[in-house]
Amino acid sequence: MERDDGIHCLTDEPVRHSGAAFEELITRFAAEAFTEVATHFEHGTYKLIETLLQHPKMGRMRTDLVPDGIRSFRVPGFDRYLLFY
Repeated sequence: MERDDGIHCLTDEPVRHSGAAFEELITRFAAEAFTEVATHFEHGTYKLIETLLQHPKMGRMRTDLVPDGIRSFRVPGFDRYLLFY
């Protein structure tokens, strides 16, 4: 599978995704939970991305993943969701 922007996990299996899949995840949150939860997740994820752009070494180095240099950070308020970069 081609490497995209990151990984999200709706089940216990991680799934690589693109920006379009992120929008689909937000839509799914809104349908299965509440629009308010989806909005909180979306804003939290974008805020995390902005923070990581300023501090790229902030996340946990993932030596268990390839290619070398991948890091991860939990999406604030959504402990089961990791942003890989």
